[in-house]
Amino acid sequence: MYNFQGKVFLKTSGSSSCLAFITVIRETLQPGLRMGFSNRKIPPDMKNALRGLFYASVLLSMQCGVLHAEQYSNVEVRKILVSTKTSDGRPIQYLKTSSPEVTALEVTFPPGGSTGWHQHPVPVYAYVLDGSLTVNMENGQSFVFNRGDAIFEVMNTLHNGTNLGSVPVRLVVFYTGAVGVPNVIRQEQTLPQPRKEPAQTGE
Repeated sequence: MYNFQGKVFLKTSGSSSCLAFITVIRETLQPGLRMGFSNRKIPPDMKNALRGLFYASVLLSMQCGVLHAEQYSNVEVRKILVSTKTSDGRPIQYLKTSSPEVTALEVTFPPGGSTGWHQHPVPVYAYVLDGSLTVNMENGQSFVFNRGDAIFEVMNTLHNGTNLGSVPVRLVVFYTGAVGVPNVIRQEQTLPQPRKEPAQTGE
């Protein structure tokens, strides 16, 4: 609530009330602004009061901007996934580092394309833009991630992502790593090939 010159303005009433309050402050400031803060005819106490009101109007203008931002009506939000676990059911872990580094990539798999067997020493998150990606784990588990799915990737676990479909698969991938730490570690040895019919579907 703002109370100024006998007028009450409720903050909870929205940005219009906030802007109205600023208008009253500016109307009060006008005489002093026209004369100038350095004018000797203005008493020192009045100068200080005018300065205070000026700074208050600046701060409130910023606050009203925040109120406007909260009132956007043309933004749609869709919650994709909230989880405490990676895609294989293990607890999500954050990397402990004093030099964080985030890498964002767009990855495209042609039909039949594959990442090859690899693992991540850092947390990795992805979003499927198009297509359907099959991910096989070294323990035999298999997951499918379709368009619109989020992927909370496994850490320190060998896996292989393959496009078994007839159209390209596109992902946006975020590596939340650290300076000097590789995001991907390749595995040279041969592991079982992806199954034709995955056993599980990613959520």
